[in-house]
Amino acid sequence: MAKLPSEVVRLLEKVAPKSLCVLATSSRDGKPNAVPIIFVWPWSEEEVVIADNFFLKTRANIEENPVASLTFWDPETREGYQIKGRVQVHTSGPVFEEVASRVRSIRPTLKTKAAVMIKVEEVYTVKPGPDAGKRLV
Repeated sequence: MAKLPSEVVRLLEKVAPKSLCVLATSSRDGKPNAVPIIFVWPWSEEEVVIADNFFLKTRANIEENPVASLTFWDPETREGYQIKGRVQVHTSGPVFEEVASRVRSIRPTLKTKAAVMIKVEEVYTVKPGPDAGKRLV
């Protein structure tokens, strides 16, 4: 696992509530799927957690091929990052309970199906310019 740089954590905490995040997965045979998400938080220095409230193809892809890419950005500054890593799904236990509780505190009517944990392996910048695509971690 890799440690999330502080600027990545800061931006994720800023933009996630505005739904400026995209989670990309692919099936075992490589068919891609990308979905907008809003319920995503840094979990630790090496993990990001996402609430699965509506995943269908995304969840099927994760079950077949447990890797994902999370991209997020600030449209004003154009700062943005991509996190890639292996995924674990929690449908019970402390991680699931914490994520479900956070979702309920924001949207009481949503029923969280799972907590999807990305174990950070790589981090890239996606800000336009000469460093676009540069690996940070």
